[in-house]
Amino acid sequence: MTHDKLIKGLTRVVREEYIVSNPLEKLAYSHDLAPVLGFISLLFRITPDVIVSPSNVEQIPEILKIANKYKAPAIPRGAATWGFGGVVPTRGGILLDLRRLNRIIGLNDKRAY
Repeated sequence: MTHDKLIKGLTRVVREEYIVSNPLEKLAYSHDLAPVLGFISLLFRITPDVIVSPSNVEQIPEILKIANKYKAPAIPRGAATWGFGGVVPTRGGILLDLRRLNRIIGLNDKRAY
């Protein structure tokens, strides 16, 4: 994956301040409250290449198109309010930090079953 081209493509969708590529900040997204065992980090790329925080749902398909173009995994992550069993990358890629999508704009209460 071409990191600079990936970042450039993402900045066309999301403002630059909502894209994180700082190694220390990315490290915080490589685990949940439970520590990652040493051998796990040898088997998987648990640190994302970049973190993107979309501000609306229309940005998500555009981000996924860029991920597809550069063959980068895209991993969605919610608010991470639960400390165990959170979403952690396994092959680097783009981590979609969805915390900014914090408004309910509709509710479909019809059951699918």
